[in-house]
Amino acid sequence: MITYTEQYYGGNADAVYVTGESSGGMMTNVMLADYPEVFKAGAAFMGVPYHCFYTGSVRGWNPACAQGQVSMSPQEWGGLVRNTGYPGYSGPRPRVQLWHGTADPILNHNNLGEEIKQWTDVPFLTGGGARGR
Repeated sequence: MITYTEQYYGGNADAVYVTGESSGGMMTNVMLADYPEVFKAGAAFMGVPYHCFYTGSVRGWNPACAQGQVSMSPQEWGGLVRNTGYPGYSGPRPRVQLWHGTADPILNHNNLGEEIKQWTDVPFLTGGGARGR
């Protein structure tokens, strides 16, 4: 969809961003992890770390993740991005901005700290190649 828009509507491939809140914040982290070559940057509002909510089912609700009870090391979180999102990708990573308030009754603000651990272990790099462009 993004490539189509770039090709047929003159979109700038160097200025593609993703953002969302709550479930959209979760999806922002997924898109940044799975398609790092597509996005220049992203901002997740009230999300959870990439792969935290994964249950193996499209019907799965993950209460431990939502309630901020899943804690891993930066290396473990970062490894999920590197090894699950786009295995073997060595190109540039998008910049990431994270936001989360303390009054969200659905997604606990502890997830902000876990997201920070994850993305600081997956540094923004320059150079590299693209997939599917």
